[in-house]
Amino acid sequence: MIANNNESIMSVIYASRVVLKKFEPDDMDFILNCTNCPQAAGGFMSQEKLTHEKYQQRMVSHFYWNDKARAYTIGTREGELIGLIRYWEKPADSRTALIALQICLPQWRRQGYGTEAQIVLVKRLFDCCRYGQVEVHTDQRNVAEQRCLDKLGFTFLDSEVYNDLGQERSGKLYRLTKSEYGRLHGYIY
Repeated sequence: MIANNNESIMSVIYASRVVLKKFEPDDMDFILNCTNCPQAAGGFMSQEKLTHEKYQQRMVSHFYWNDKARAYTIGTREGELIGLIRYWEKPADSRTALIALQICLPQWRRQGYGTEAQIVLVKRLFDCCRYGQVEVHTDQRNVAEQRCLDKLGFTFLDSEVYNDLGQERSGKLYRLTKSEYGRLHGYIY
């Protein structure tokens, strides 16, 4: 549950090179391309294969923006949309937020945009919300994301098999606690 009800503080998040913006109806074509194109997830996430109708239903039902979940486009400061990032409250633990990220356009990968998006979202979750920890599941083969999480102070917890839209994946679970975030504040965050 979001502790700060100020909608504007969470709907747009600025960083030095990226801007995270709440999913809007005008973003539909980009979001549908990201959820339907196999290259958009780099082979590390299942494709949701959203239709126009399903996206519109989710927008109306506040699926992407509610007290327990928020979804953002990732754009450059120049306005080009390059990816998606979202968080949701862990079903069994309301003090834990889960994050999923994808830089959908391959030419924007490995340049630090995903790292920067995760930094500003984690910072916002700990500074403006009541979460005590943030977790990320990553595909076993996604070494770039694992290096990023290590760099951001996340701790590797366990290798696991997890369900990704009905597909079982071998992966790794990482966690950053609020106390560890506080120790890193000013250094990374």
